[in-house]
Order: sequence, then C-alpha cells, then structure tokens
Amino acid sequence: GPEWSFLGIIRGIYQKTFDKLDFRDEPLDVTLHHIYPFFFENPGAQSDLQRILDEVHQSGQSLITHSAVLDHYLHGEYKQHKGKQYPYCEAMAGRYFDDVRVFRDWIQKHPDYLLILSSDHGYDEDDADGYRVHGTGKNGNLGFVMFYNPALEHRGPETLEVMDLCATISKYLRNVDIPADSVGLARSHFAHPADDMKALQQSVAQLARYAEMHGIRYPASEVKRVLGYHFVAEGVSPGGELTFADATADL
Repeated sequence: GPEWSFLGIIRGIYQKTFDKLDFRDEPLDVTLHHIYPFFFENPGAQSDLQRILDEVHQSGQSLITHSAVLDHYLHGEYKQHKGKQYPYCEAMAGRYFDDVRVFRDWIQKHPDYLLILSSDHGYDEDDADGYRVHGTGKNGNLGFVMFYNPALEHRGPETLEVMDLCATISKYLRNVDIPADSVGLARSHFAHPADDMKALQQSVAQLARYAEMHGIRYPASEVKRVLGYHFVAEGVSPGGELTFADATADL
C-alpha cells in the first residue's frame, strides 16, 4: 500500500514485521474508482495481483495490503454533503464487492489461507460536542472485520470488542497462539525499560476497562498503583476477594 499511510501507522517496527515491502502509490489529486487502485484501477493490474498471490503462496507467506482511498473520499464527502449522503463512496463500495471476489475465488482455490477484510474506524459525525473525526462509535458507526474461508459457516454481524480482535483471529491461524496482551501477559522487548513499562501499563489498563464493562470485580487500588495515575472504575468497588490475575483469568 501507500508508504505515507501504512508505515505511518507502524513506524519503525515494519522492518522487523515484514519480510518484504512493496509501496504502491495512491495519488489523491486524481479521481480513483477502486478501493485498492494498485490492484484494480488500471488494465493489467489484476494480472499483477495474481502474480503476487501466486508468489505469496509458493513462498508459504501471507499478504497484507492497505489502502487509504476510501478514508480520503469519506472525509471529503462528509464535508461536501454534511454527512447526509455519500454517493461516490457508495458507488466505490459497490465496486469493492465486485473486486473482492477476486480474493474470494483465490481463497477457494487455496483453502489453507484465510481472507480478512477490515477497516479501522467509522465515518465522521457531528454530535452535541461538535465535529468528530471518524465518529463517536455509536449507532453502529464502527470499524468492521470480515473473515472468509470455505470451511467457515456463514454468521451474521456481531459486535466484537477491540481487545478480543486478535484473540479471535488467532483461532483461525495455524501455529498462532492467543496474543499475550489478551490474557494480561504483555511481553515487551523494547530497547528502553521506560517503553517496556508503558506497554505493560497499557495492557493493565485495557484489562481493567474490560473487567469494568463486563462487571468483573478486580483490585482497583492495585491497578491504580501499577498505572501510576488515577484509575478507579465507576461502579466497581476496589479490592475484594479476587487478585488481578484471578479477575482477568477468563478474559
């Protein structure tokens, strides 16, 4: 995908994360019609996609692609139509459903792979507090994740908390365990101890908020001490019979 967007998210760790990087430009000063323009916009692009998919399969690797085109057009149409309609984005989404059949057909021929389609946020909104980039997350205005493989049964939409996302995906990937952060065991290997501590604190805060949302009791005073700042969940009494490890054992 585009370097400015994708690598802007993961910054300095991408060289350790990926075996190969292929930057594909998405010029925003021209009209684009497909969400993955580098695969579908120009004649011959699909042949290039098939070549890439075959190379990925032969090497036993996975392919991750990223596009920021729809994000760009959604922001523009929100400002143009005040959030009341998104005609161009709706048309682009329709073409996307046609385009994604290419991936679906390839997965059917290579059922050892899992197709994952996702977005990272919803569309812009205005509420009582004013304009919100990417929205409030209310009324279904959320990011989405969709899995496809011939071995999976059809399921309707479900709401999935962000914390459970990686744990859910890991169930379908060979030799991949539930992420350590999802069970309160963040393994951090940063160069500086302060960064390690920050990652551990984020994991503790994430689990504490999860416990609060699900009515699970946990030692709020101990969490406050670990985090180093005020964090007491509303409606959850501090302390109690459970240790923090016990309270998060089922998460």
